[in-house]
Amino acid sequence: MILNSSSDDIIDSEIVDNEFLQNLRWFEDEFDIVFNKTNGYTEQDITLANQLLNELSKLIDQYRNEKYLYLLTYTLSNIEKKHPEFF
Repeated sequence: MILNSSSDDIIDSEIVDNEFLQNLRWFEDEFDIVFNKTNGYTEQDITLANQLLNELSKLIDQYRNEKYLYLLTYTLSNIEKKHPEFF
């Protein structure tokens, strides 16, 4: 069996990579919008933030692609720097 790597496969991979990165950026941006408060957080805010961060952390366990793992970890680290109260 001969496997051919076509340009379509490369393009598909780039599309998936770009979509993955866009979703991570969206997640981080939305997290910042939702939790950009200066007067403290309610118990509900903290619970929601922890649930969201747990879901992001679960993704790290699901991906075996080193590039995706790095991007997930980087995003989580960025969120931690901006919102240390949730960690």
